[in-house]
Formats: sequence, C-alpha cells, structure tokens
Amino acid sequence: MAVDGLDGTVTDPDIAPMHPLLAEIENKLRARFAPSLLRVQDESHQHAGHGGAAEHARDFGEAAPSHVHIEIASDELGAMGRLARHRAVQEAIAEQVETLHALRLTIGG
Repeated sequence: MAVDGLDGTVTDPDIAPMHPLLAEIENKLRARFAPSLLRVQDESHQHAGHGGAAEHARDFGEAAPSHVHIEIASDELGAMGRLARHRAVQEAIAEQVETLHALRLTIGG
C-alpha cells in the first residue's frame, strides 16, 4: 500500500481510502503531538446493531465512523499524567469527537 499523503489518499486499488474524518483526526494529532506512534482505527463494524447505531447513521451518514480507537505515543504526552494525556488528545480533536458515538484512547510516551 502506498499512502500519497497525510490526507489518507491510498494508491493501492485493493485498499479502501481512509474516511475523511479519520484523516482529519490523524492530521490534527500529527501536527499537534509529532507522535512516534499513531494509529487511527474505525471500530464501528464491531458495534453495528448496537443502541445508537441507527441514529448515528441517520445523523452523520452510513459510512461515517461512530466508534474510533486511537493509539498514540509522543514525548509530550509521555511527560503528562494519564488524565492530562486524555484531555490533551480530546482537545486537539474536539471538533471531530463531536461526531463520534465512542472514542477509545491508548496513549503512551
């Protein structure tokens, strides 16, 4: 797979491009924290049919991620306490978080 840029554009025809919301999250976190590790994963498929899934699809579209897992590590985050790390990440992507049903964070230094 070849990713053309941080916008999530994929040149491999066998791999679906990253949803624009996930690309926005990735871009903001890269710019804010310069992470040594960053994974932004859509886990919505694991929650299909759960309470709120239909409402989320209605409000944001069928393809819009509802459950996202972010794994991130950076020196800046590593110097913070656990609560401060979570607050910093959520503040960096506050606009995008508003459209999610659930956000799971794994944060390291």
